[in-house]
Amino acid sequence: MSNTEAPAGTPGGPVPVPALDDLPERMRVHALARRLARTSREVLAALASLGIEVRSAQSSVDKKVAEQVAATFIRTACRERPHA
Repeated sequence: MSNTEAPAGTPGGPVPVPALDDLPERMRVHALARRLARTSREVLAALASLGIEVRSAQSSVDKKVAEQVAATFIRTACRERPHA
């Protein structure tokens, strides 16, 4: 038996960040984490570093804050990427 189907998912490389244009006006921290392919703890830590207090992953944040968190992760990824 041979399997000629393509594997599921993308073939490695950087994970694309979903478009931030379609973010709702308010969303829960855990939903933002899922969109950014991060854990809720990572998003909570990013919020804390931005000085934004939230109590848990079930807390809601507005669109502007969600965009700030996404920008934080993008900047971090750019700094961690090895330069050729």
